[in-house]
Amino acid sequence: LERLKAMCEEELVEHLTVEAACDILSLADIHSAEQLKAHTLDFIMLHAQEVCETEGYERLVRHRPHLLNECFRTIACQQLPLRCPAPGACNSNASSNSNSSSSRKRPRHS
Repeated sequence: LERLKAMCEEELVEHLTVEAACDILSLADIHSAEQLKAHTLDFIMLHAQEVCETEGYERLVRHRPHLLNECFRTIACQQLPLRCPAPGACNSNASSNSNSSSSRKRPRHS
């Protein structure tokens, strides 16, 4: 059964689309398909603007908002890899390193 699951994951990775990415991310999370989830997060990072305009994104916002946190962390760690708290922390549900960020002042927006 594990081999069948891996084959299905490979097929989904090969056929990822902007329209299906959020739904596939949700399914990967539900079924603990970590490789599929990682590939899908990378795909979403590369196509973030288009993905945000899909119905799948709206479903993700409504039903699985914790995955948006993972998407944001993936994008942030790709943009600023030296600021990631620890290897793997960007894709985990663990809280970020608050000690390093709490001592920095945040700019005020008017």
